[in-house]
Amino acid sequence: AAVDDSGGMAEEQARLAEGFPRLLDALASVPGGVPSLHLGVISTDVGTGGVDLGRCSPASAPDGDDGRLLTNDCAGLTATYLEDLRGPDGARVRNYAGELPASFACMTRLGTTGCSVTAPLEAMRRALSPDANPGFLRPTAKLAIVILTTEDDCSAAPGGALFGDPDRRGRA
Repeated sequence: AAVDDSGGMAEEQARLAEGFPRLLDALASVPGGVPSLHLGVISTDVGTGGVDLGRCSPASAPDGDDGRLLTNDCAGLTATYLEDLRGPDGARVRNYAGELPASFACMTRLGTTGCSVTAPLEAMRRALSPDANPGFLRPTAKLAIVILTTEDDCSAAPGGALFGDPDRRGRA
């Protein structure tokens, strides 16, 4: 899931967390039940290419979260994503403590202090790039992406027209 962590997103993050059990219920109703899952969360913050826009692109993180999987310091997680696999005997093999909905809910509540220039598409591109988040992608697994934001996508190349030279903004 790409979760917008800019101001005003707390309620939307809570609704995503609250709605997740319904997705699990739907998956449980397919033949074979809930499939093996890898669940990861990224923010929509990829910075602004070094251009200072308030909370965006601080010197310490010019690329924001850069498509890295975020755990939100959830207790009991042993990787950067949730792994809930169906074992050969049908038992679930997990890399987290507690229940899946609670663990996912913890991960999706990223807060509201992220960059207000949201770039979910660029964040997803970075997250799914080879070697970006080792072990998360599985060659034979299906991929589903959820994007949670109330903003337009502002993905742009660093140094592009959106984040170019501040002295040239607004001039043709």
